Amino acid sequence: MNRRHGEWCLLAFAPLLILLVAVGCRQSGGKYPTHPVTGRVAFQDGTPLAIARVAFYSPEKRVTAEGFTDDKGVYRLSTYGKGDGAVLGAQRVSVTPQGLAIALGPDGEALPGAKPPKPIIHLRYQSYETSKLSYTVVEGKNTFDITVEKP
Repeated sequence: MNRRHGEWCLLAFAPLLILLVAVGCRQSGGKYPTHPVTGRVAFQDGTPLAIARVAFYSPEKRVTAEGFTDDKGVYRLSTYGKGDGAVLGAQRVSVTPQGLAIALGPDGEALPGAKPPKPIIHLRYQSYETSKLSYTVVEGKNTFDITVEKP
């Protein structure tokens, strides 16, 4: 093999090597490490928000963790498996009551023929962009209590 051929091979495979190193930062199976995240969602007066979807989105890693509140407003997040938590770093958060999640499509618009129920929390919470909720997940256990406002 001549020197030019060796240089060409190095240049041709350099991007692949960089990609493999970057992917190596994840755990096996292409998954990022997760850390437990729990908390409680309640109104300003302390009344729990039951049966609502709580979602944490990592813009950096483009990974979402979600959980549902129980009758006491308590949630536990899952990313890859039940209760495994969320990935490290900054998270944007949304909260969507169950009834509202059923009446709205993925784009946030009402489904054809569906009459959205009267909102029980301010509509801004259903979007990462408008909720104004953000938290940072750190190594170990994380607890984030969320207070929501009525419309």
